[in-house]
Amino acid sequence: MEITKEQMAQMLNGCEYGSEMTKDQEDLAKLNGLVVVFGASDDLMEMRGAIDDEFGTEVFLTKKGEVEPCEDDCKHFRRAIAKAQRIKGKFGKTGWMFDTDIPHATFNILEDGDGDDDKEQYCKGIVFHIDSLN
Repeated sequence: MEITKEQMAQMLNGCEYGSEMTKDQEDLAKLNGLVVVFGASDDLMEMRGAIDDEFGTEVFLTKKGEVEPCEDDCKHFRRAIAKAQRIKGKFGKTGWMFDTDIPHATFNILEDGDGDDDKEQYCKGIVFHIDSLN
């Protein structure tokens, strides 16, 4: 089944923290070259689909994968990140948000609020196509 990043985001919109994606949804994203990004705890960025990994709050990506930082901020790292695309996650009062220039669609992850039926936004996740990376 072919789906776009927008369709995947719509499919995931309103999912619950801790149950963000089913295995079938992960497989569908992977099959379609889609990467789903969402936050976990207050310092972990999860990716599922065409990339299946976890990162800290900032990652630099290319089609070949993550650009690994050098210990001493070497010139090779600076050159590599200049060609890569950045995703910066931030956990704040309204939950997780992501800043990136990668074309993407968004969806909301909810968690239990104060009342029995209250749900609060935990994360505004993103979905992008792997081909959008340099």
